[in-house]
Amino acid sequence: MILYALRHKTSGELMPLTRKNKGYSHWNPSNTTHKMVARIVGVPRLFSSMSNAKRCISSWVTFANSSYRGYTNSHGEDDYDVCENPDGRTKDDLEIVKVEVRLK
Repeated sequence: MILYALRHKTSGELMPLTRKNKGYSHWNPSNTTHKMVARIVGVPRLFSSMSNAKRCISSWVTFANSSYRGYTNSHGEDDYDVCENPDGRTKDDLEIVKVEVRLK
């Protein structure tokens, strides 16, 4: 079975599987001043398809250290406010790597 993981090119760290209520956008091993910089060792976040991994990279860049508040606007459409605190990350910081799972 082939799965996909995201690896930080500079540090070689894999994006970790995080606790509930902790977003993946807060993980950035490049930013040594951020409170989440403590190295998380354990299970990496795995994706079942390449396209899911690519979407995660886009979200990771878009919502870099941000918080958002969802609401319904005056036209009845879902919308949200984003309060960003950008930390200089780009899509080129991460790469998609294949993970082969073998059952014995």
